[in-house]
Amino acid sequence: ETKSTDNDITTSDHTGLLFPSGRVLNNLDNKIVNDSSNDFQLISPDAAVYLSAVLEHMTKELLELAGNAAKRSNKTRIEPPDIQKAVKHDQEFGVFFETKESKSRLSVPASPFDINDK
Repeated sequence: ETKSTDNDITTSDHTGLLFPSGRVLNNLDNKIVNDSSNDFQLISPDAAVYLSAVLEHMTKELLELAGNAAKRSNKTRIEPPDIQKAVKHDQEFGVFFETKESKSRLSVPASPFDINDK
């Protein structure tokens, strides 16, 4: 049985990220192992840290936009329609989620206000 001590510093702690880069690395390793036929591929821990940073940044941006949408609707809680409005009205997220698959899933009714209006 191992005990956690104050000296146990995770990669996320070391880099200052909130997203767990160790878990991202494990998921990347599992995906590569499950998808590859007999090829041996390595995933750099730096790649997991970078991907964690990108995911964390995108999440912060999306939650900020969804929070603004919730405030405009006089709500104190972010709900799925607020996230959908944020994605629909943000140009960069709109491009990011622009696929045939997401078009069928992301059906957002036209909003009477634009999130970008202040």
